Amino acid sequence: MNRIDKLFSEKKGDILNVYFTAGFPALDSTNILVKALESSGADIIEIGIDVVKFGNSSLTLKCEARNMMTRETIITIDSTTMVSLDVDGKPRPHGKTQIEYVSDRLK
Repeated sequence: MNRIDKLFSEKKGDILNVYFTAGFPALDSTNILVKALESSGADIIEIGIDVVKFGNSSLTLKCEARNMMTRETIITIDSTTMVSLDVDGKPRPHGKTQIEYVSDRLK
């Protein structure tokens, strides 16, 4: 039995399933959000991201939200661009050139 099937068969009451895009609202927020959701009692945490383009101060992402049980697509966002800003609100280089995985950052 996989962990999701086990959760649905053993937990009595509501199940909290949270889906969010990694790196939003800030590039370094993913780890913070996962820890906060886990400590707040989230049962399932889904993280979605597909980097389309690395710019000097921006990242262009694509994401898709799916039903966890049926895998049916609920919504697809073809392109969203996040820009790294300095304290004055001006674009600043973020130094990213490839995807970084949270598991690698926690080692």
